[in-house]
Amino acid sequence: MTNLTVCLGFVLFSSVSYGQSEKNGASFQVAAQSVQQQLEESVAELNQLRDKIAEEKIPLTRKLNDLESELSQVRQEYQQTTRLLDSRTLDLSNLRTEIKSREEESTYLSNLLGEYIRNFESRLHIAERQRYETALEEAKLAPENTNLSEKEIYEAQARLLSVSLDRLEDVVGGTRFNGSAVDPNGLVKQGTFVMAGPSVIFESEDGNTIGTAEQRLGSLEPSIVPFGEPADASAAANLFAGIGASFPLDPTQGNAHKIEQTEETFVEHVKKGGPVMVPIFAMAGIALLVAIFKWLSMAFIRKPSQRRIRQLLDAVAQHDELDARRKVKAIGGPIGEMLKAGVDHIREPRELIEEV
Repeated sequence: MTNLTVCLGFVLFSSVSYGQSEKNGASFQVAAQSVQQQLEESVAELNQLRDKIAEEKIPLTRKLNDLESELSQVRQEYQQTTRLLDSRTLDLSNLRTEIKSREEESTYLSNLLGEYIRNFESRLHIAERQRYETALEEAKLAPENTNLSEKEIYEAQARLLSVSLDRLEDVVGGTRFNGSAVDPNGLVKQGTFVMAGPSVIFESEDGNTIGTAEQRLGSLEPSIVPFGEPADASAAANLFAGIGASFPLDPTQGNAHKIEQTEETFVEHVKKGGPVMVPIFAMAGIALLVAIFKWLSMAFIRKPSQRRIRQLLDAVAQHDELDARRKVKAIGGPIGEMLKAGVDHIREPRELIEEV
C-alpha cells in the first residue's frame, strides 16, 4: 500500500513536472525571441548612433580644432597683452621718474633764472635801469602771476636773458640810448646816454648839461657830475655830435668825485666839533706855551767847552782829586753841578756814582 502510494505519487509528480516543463520551454522560447528582437533593435539603434556619431564627429572635431586654435591664439594674445602691460607699467614708472626729474630741473632752472635776474639788475648801471625797466619788471613779476603758464613764465624770463646777451655786445662796442638824469641843480632833464664799458656820460637835449652819469645815495635817477676839465667837456660834446671819437673816461668810476665831496677844510672840520673844540684849543695853547718855555730854558743853558771837559777827564784819569775839584769849579751851570757831584764821590763805585 505504501509502495503503491509512492508509485502513484511519483507518477503524479512526473506528470506534473512534465507538464510544467513543456510550459516553461514555451515561455523560454518566447523570451528568447523577445530578447533577440530587442538585441536586434539595440544593435540597429547602436549602428544608427554610430553612424550619427561618425557623421557629427568630423564637424565636432573641426570645431574642436578651431576652438583649440582660437584658445591658443587667445592665450598668445593674453601673453602679448600681459607683456605689453608689463612694458607699459615699466614705461609708466620710467615716465614718472622722468617727469619728476624734469620737474626738479624746472625748479632748478627757475631758481637759477631768478638769481640771474637779481644779479643782472644789481650789476646794471643806474642809467641802464631805465632802458631795461620793462624787461626786468616782466621777468620779475612773471613767476608771481597765477594767470601765466609755466611756458609763458619761462618765455618772459628767457626774453630778459636774450636782452642781457645783447647788452654784452653793446657794452663791449659802446652804445647810446635816450633817458633822463638829474642835473647838479636837482632838475630832471631828458637827453642821451653814451655807454662804453662801465662808463656812462650824458648830454641833455638842450646841450647845457653834460657830464658823467653816476648814482647818488638815496636817488633812483642817475645824477650828472660835470667834467672838471673843459677839454673833457668839449670831447664829450664832440662825441655826442658825432664829430669826435674821444671818450672822456673816469678810471676811478666816480670814486674821485666821492672822495672830493668828503674832503673838508680845517675850519669846516673845527665847526663839526662844536663847543667841545674850545677847551681842546685852550689846552693845546697852554701845552704849546709850556713847550716853548721849556725849549727856551734849555736853549739858554750854558754849555762847557770841550777843553775844560777834557782837562777834567784827565785829572780824573790821574786820580788827582784836588785838581779835579778845581777843574769842576770852573764849569758852571747845571752841567757843572752834575760833574761836581760825581767828583765828590770819585772814590765810590761806578754804579753809585751813576745813581748820584
